[in-house]
Amino acid sequence: MPDSPERRWRGSPRGWPVLQGMLPIERSRVPAEMLAGLTLAALGIPAVLGYAKIAGMPLVTGLYTMLLPMAAYAILGSSRHLVVAADSATAVILAAALTGLAVTGSERYVRLAGLAALLTGAMLFAARLARLSFLANFLSRTVLVGFLTGVGIQVAAGQLPDMLGVTAAGGQTLAKLVNTVRVLPHVQTERVPAGAVIIRQGDAADRFYVVTRGHVEVVNHHPRGDDITLAWLGPGEYFGEMGLLQGVPRTATVRAGAENVELLSLDRDAFDELIRSAPETGADIGAVMTARLAASA
Repeated sequence: MPDSPERRWRGSPRGWPVLQGMLPIERSRVPAEMLAGLTLAALGIPAVLGYAKIAGMPLVTGLYTMLLPMAAYAILGSSRHLVVAADSATAVILAAALTGLAVTGSERYVRLAGLAALLTGAMLFAARLARLSFLANFLSRTVLVGFLTGVGIQVAAGQLPDMLGVTAAGGQTLAKLVNTVRVLPHVQTERVPAGAVIIRQGDAADRFYVVTRGHVEVVNHHPRGDDITLAWLGPGEYFGEMGLLQGVPRTATVRAGAENVELLSLDRDAFDELIRSAPETGADIGAVMTARLAASA
């Protein structure tokens, strides 16, 4: 007569419903298993960092989506072959659901993403208790292939501006593609040696800059001759918007830090087109400008 589930739970750890994907551990396979783990980490860590960026989350959350689920699955799972981590489809769906509710990457955005993850986990657990896995049989291969292909196109279009080193407006895939092609002729790549002045306080505002490599120092010249450091900006941050939006001369001097700096710059016409074609981008830039004005007051 077979043992009851209760008897198996009270028996040896091998009878418990845990570590089923790991036990038994063969000593001769430990080196191969370690090599497999290192290979998976080399491939998976850059991937989940990219998924976090697609989802609009801080990059470190990508590591959480890989390490914590894999540790839980190693204890509770039963397969040696299943990889548990984030993917591009869920990242795109999360970003699409939250974009209209909060500014991407903000504290509110991160809280909403955490709430969405908890709700999703609760619904999946309820589906497991209700034994609803049979519903997956109703998803045809054609639907799945079409969905994943569309996600791939959307992800590629979203990352194309970063790959080409340009800033493209637009929330929809087609609009972003069109704006990427439109803005390319207006974008310049500039390399500035360490310590060199990029823009000078009091000069006419004619370009918008995005830092792609290195750091720049934003300095305000006081009438008494003292220089006051207002901020340090790094990759992904921008400057030069204040003079373009307000139609005034440069309000601060920006110079390269202790290392060479690489910048992307847009002329005034391209910047104005960016603001007109993407009101949400203009709102984000305006919010940053307001915060900078308050900090320098």
